[in-house]
Amino acid sequence: MSRWTYWCALFALAIFPCLEAAESQKKEKDSVESLILGLGADSFQERERATRLLWENGEKGLKALEQASQSDDPETAMRAMRVLEKVELRIYPDTDPEILGQIEAYRKAPENQKPNHLNALRQKKAFFQMLKLFSTEPNTDTKANMTPMMRGVAIMSAREAILAGDFAEALKLLEMSAKEPTDVVALACVYRSMGKLKDPRNQPPAPSGVSKQDWQLAVLRVKGELKAAMALAAETKQTVLHAGLSAINGDPLPWLRANADDSLREYAKIAERRWNGELLKAKDYAALVEVMQDLDSEDQVKAKSSLVALGQLEEVEKNQAKVQPLAAFGYFLTQERIDEALMAVGLDPHVPDYKKWVEERFRKIELGNDHRDTSTPQDELCGLANFLESRALREELDQAFSGSLRDLEKKDQAAFLDVMRELFSARGAPLFALEFGAKWAGEDQNRWDDISAAVFGAEDQAEQWMEWVGELEPGLGQKETIRLLMALFGLGHDEDALAEKWQKRAWIAIEGSAPEKQEAHLQKMINLAVTRQDVTAALRARDLLSEPVRKTMIWPGIEHYFTAAGRWKDAMELLEKSGSETSSSPERHALLAVMLRRAGEQKRAAHHDDMAEKLALGHSPSCSLIGDYYTYGGDLKRAAKWYREAASLADMSNEFFFNGMEKFAQSSFESEEWEIAASCYELLVHHSVTDRYANHEIDFTNKTRMKADLAKACAIFSSNRQAALRLLGQIHQNFSTDGLLADDFFPALKKLGLESELAKYFEISWAKIAESIQRYPGADHPRNTAAWLAGRAGMRLNEAENYLKVALFRNPRQPAYLDTMAELHFAKGDREAALKYSREAIRFYPQIFSPYDLMIRRQHERFLHAPLPR
Repeated sequence: MSRWTYWCALFALAIFPCLEAAESQKKEKDSVESLILGLGADSFQERERATRLLWENGEKGLKALEQASQSDDPETAMRAMRVLEKVELRIYPDTDPEILGQIEAYRKAPENQKPNHLNALRQKKAFFQMLKLFSTEPNTDTKANMTPMMRGVAIMSAREAILAGDFAEALKLLEMSAKEPTDVVALACVYRSMGKLKDPRNQPPAPSGVSKQDWQLAVLRVKGELKAAMALAAETKQTVLHAGLSAINGDPLPWLRANADDSLREYAKIAERRWNGELLKAKDYAALVEVMQDLDSEDQVKAKSSLVALGQLEEVEKNQAKVQPLAAFGYFLTQERIDEALMAVGLDPHVPDYKKWVEERFRKIELGNDHRDTSTPQDELCGLANFLESRALREELDQAFSGSLRDLEKKDQAAFLDVMRELFSARGAPLFALEFGAKWAGEDQNRWDDISAAVFGAEDQAEQWMEWVGELEPGLGQKETIRLLMALFGLGHDEDALAEKWQKRAWIAIEGSAPEKQEAHLQKMINLAVTRQDVTAALRARDLLSEPVRKTMIWPGIEHYFTAAGRWKDAMELLEKSGSETSSSPERHALLAVMLRRAGEQKRAAHHDDMAEKLALGHSPSCSLIGDYYTYGGDLKRAAKWYREAASLADMSNEFFFNGMEKFAQSSFESEEWEIAASCYELLVHHSVTDRYANHEIDFTNKTRMKADLAKACAIFSSNRQAALRLLGQIHQNFSTDGLLADDFFPALKKLGLESELAKYFEISWAKIAESIQRYPGADHPRNTAAWLAGRAGMRLNEAENYLKVALFRNPRQPAYLDTMAELHFAKGDREAALKYSREAIRFYPQIFSPYDLMIRRQHERFLHAPLPR
């Protein structure tokens, strides 16, 4: 050891005890107890220092601050209270000043302004501070006004805490919440994730402000003990909850009885008798028919809707044809009841004078719309034009409309262009509109500009393609250019396959373009493909982009384009890059789990299943969407579990409950839980008659009634075959020419072994639709309906295929027609051809979710895995 090292060591030995003593004194001086004493010190600087350090210590000194706030020393009490308020609100020296400002403003604001400051805190995601201010708000009226704004705040903030692994924090956040049913359920879900609900003898206590019964109800529902929850709800007189749980358990009668106001009482009584299997006669519905026919009655609309909900269509159809002719026209057309459709709008079905009818509507336009009518003349003209064009009655369409359009243009060009815009829309007659518009425009460029605006509006994308088409074929005329763009954008039939041909030309042009132009052309291809939901074209263009551009190229639902193309791994990687791995959204974790599982990564998928479970917190819309994602990935077992939670954990006075019930009902039907499906659909039928839905068109309620009766027939088939067959016969009578029969009705007949009934019903339907096809050979809808019925019934497959080929020739990119062709090949036992057409259907329908978007995906899974029909 050198002399220098020796003296350094001696110095260290001497100085360390001094340093340790100084550190100890500092710790003692900065202890919570000392700092509390410092709040009342004689020195201002010491009081300020103590205040600042206690604030920085945060929740460590919470109990001491609470005691000090009650001190006899005013200075100590005042400073302790100020720090305590900040700590309880989790306001620290580094807190966003804007959050501090909003909290101070909230405290000083008049009662009617407080919600504004809470909303500002929500924008800053200051969820804890919102919950704390709300939970400590003394004014009950103010609190009631702020309650709608607080919905979902506790769940959002609890999810963030769970994501961080802090379940204790999640509990604290939910306990501060508005104590609405959804938040109480969410709290029970957190305890479930923590494993605290397993031992019934040691259940978590009810949170402050929640009764023991309400807490126990939440716990039972979260544990899936629905019958026990139903019994407790009945015992505690929670009528709506008891009724909803009863329906989920297979008995809809409590719901019918509990939710029958004066205007629905007659409906509820008859619906209960129907459910119990009573044979009803015309006189049983007479009171409702009388109210429906009284146009001055406040309950007229509900009476009409009630009759539809009870399966009594004849009188309702007559009434609708009388008071809502255009709605009746559309309704009859969907069922291929052409004569009744034409009579509804005042046309003789045997010798329809379309020209005179059209002239009368144009005369009304010239005189000005009568707003007392249920539809405008423009609506009626659009409906008839669409009928004539969709039935390929081109000559009749031209004769009926051309003269009146020319007359209107001379008298009122603005009104004329308004009608042209309607005719160019998908609900009008776009091909006729182009033919007429081309004759009207001639060589006048201004008129062609008007035509272009009528078709595409101010759509930049159409203008870009118009320029590009001009570059690719400079000599193409105005009419041909617009017709091409209409084909590219899916407007009107495309018998000449213009869209396909021109896309091929565009790809050739892209491959031969200079790099600086290629990116711009690829962007145009992507925009068009996303508009048309063309998976192949969209991803082909994206893959050709340079890497820097591709990394920034995101469009809504891009991950669904990858899955539609079978590129599950790419979709998964995209989600991971977007932050789904660390998202507090349970839906994103469910989607990632689906994609990981399809990409073969089972272990990682299970982790995200678990995260979805922990983060969902019984929130009904989340549970419903998670179920959709699992359905999307072909995992129907997991989907069924989530649909059940979406229904059973929902606030049953909320619309989310009914959305969840619809999916749970369908899931139960598919798993052959007939009684439960029938009960849930019966509840949904009742809901369709309530104020919110009573004024909807007939189809809305009628289809739900069909599903309820079909499930009921399946449920009672083994015990009451005669009653079941009666229900099945009524269903077929109401829907004999509707493709809806093929969705569930024909498959159900097969499951019940009713082969002869299936053959009888199918032949009746086939004959009616074949007659319609013979009458209107250029119509595509009946061809697809006939083929869909044939494929699902497994009958007349070759004839059906010939029908459908014509429809597909005119509409080569129609997903529904492609899916029907897949069904026909599957019914023939050709899995390979079925999958080929099914992939094409998905190619033009990647599905960015809605409740009805999943059928084509589910069909594809069925074609892939289900046994071939015998």
